[in-house]
Amino acid sequence: LDDYFIGGAKGTIGALFYQKNGSFEQQESSFLEMDKQSEDVGALIFDADNDGDNDLYVVSGGYEFSTTAKELQDRIYLNDGHGNFTKSKHDALPSMLVSGSKVYSGDFDLDGKQDILVLGRQTPGNYPLPTTTYLLKNVSEGSTVKFEHFTSMQPKEFFELGMATSAVITDYNNDKRADIIIVGEWMPIRVFKNTPNGFVETSKELGLTKDTVGWWWTINQGDFDGDGDMDYVLGNNGKNYKYKATSEATFDIFVNDFDKDTRKDIVLSYYNEGKQYPLRGRECSSQQIPGIKKKFQNYESFAGATLEEVYTEASLENALHYQVKSFGSVYLENKGDQFVIHQLPAAAQHSNTTQFLVKDINKDGFLDVIGAGNLFSSEVETPRNDAGIGYYLQGNGKGAFTPIAATTSGLFLPGDVKDMSFITANNQSYILAVKNNDEIQAVKLKP
Repeated sequence: LDDYFIGGAKGTIGALFYQKNGSFEQQESSFLEMDKQSEDVGALIFDADNDGDNDLYVVSGGYEFSTTAKELQDRIYLNDGHGNFTKSKHDALPSMLVSGSKVYSGDFDLDGKQDILVLGRQTPGNYPLPTTTYLLKNVSEGSTVKFEHFTSMQPKEFFELGMATSAVITDYNNDKRADIIIVGEWMPIRVFKNTPNGFVETSKELGLTKDTVGWWWTINQGDFDGDGDMDYVLGNNGKNYKYKATSEATFDIFVNDFDKDTRKDIVLSYYNEGKQYPLRGRECSSQQIPGIKKKFQNYESFAGATLEEVYTEASLENALHYQVKSFGSVYLENKGDQFVIHQLPAAAQHSNTTQFLVKDINKDGFLDVIGAGNLFSSEVETPRNDAGIGYYLQGNGKGAFTPIAATTSGLFLPGDVKDMSFITANNQSYILAVKNNDEIQAVKLKP
């Protein structure tokens, strides 16, 4: 019977639910108590010690910690085969004091053991600086669980890869080896091919350049066009937000110590009639850099000033700079030697998409897509991204998707949805959706 685990925020332990007689009962979780001050941001249920039962890997993260805080260390909890967990020994994992996001398993070296991919999400207190993603080799022996840095396979690009939010373990070239595709915030789509000599980035060869930078939240896979290889759906910020981006009018971020006070400043920009302007107004901008009030004595003078006039060309050139050309969620068609990007229908662009589920929902033999998201956290002058109610895209087996209205499908997933999963109870399929500061929602899939 399917069970589930939901991570807890800082100061709250996670919750483990076991299915009994068609309902779910929360379990006593004292094994999590010692890690109560860690923030659970991702989890993986898999057999870490190869003993035939499911263990639990929990990713630690959060923005409020120092960069050396022990609370950032990930954890493994081992199952005794009867659903009772104990934390693994402290040396089961190497030191990884980064704020992570998600974790995935795969037998990357074909030795019969499940290895681990752990995504680095952010550097606490230093948004949007890139952080490191890790590949861990499973070197467990008998009942002793141990993972080590997979230095022989991990590509050099994983060091300070970016702000990774999601990945997919896949075989995009049908060579029977587990490849990796990673996406993230202010990141392009990154593809890493598994070779006998380790992972090699092949993004550029596949036609995925830096022009694919986005606010990517999720990626999932399926053979949507029926040609025998894996295609992908990627959730971006959507096209219905205050922030807009096109190839001609990009949305940019610059990070530098603009006012020389030894602290990094963040500057966002947009284009209007071919000119680049600061996104934030005089009030918010001067709260970060007080000197702006002296440089621009009134709101009118600031309103007409371009980005270079406010922050100077030299400071912008020396800044960490990311640029988005599209916030659209997309379907990535696998052509074998190239990936082709197609925009998903408008129903998928109403808000950001934080999770995709892929399944043949209507039993017509073709894979369909369910998406949901929203982003309620935003600064004062920016409305929250909350127009999404979930969406159901019916696939036709040729790579095209038809949105089915909520009034017809019955799918309604409002709120700040952070994750979703299919789950079976009483021989019925459900979608389980978890939301920030909200109740769990279950949606039944009718036969």
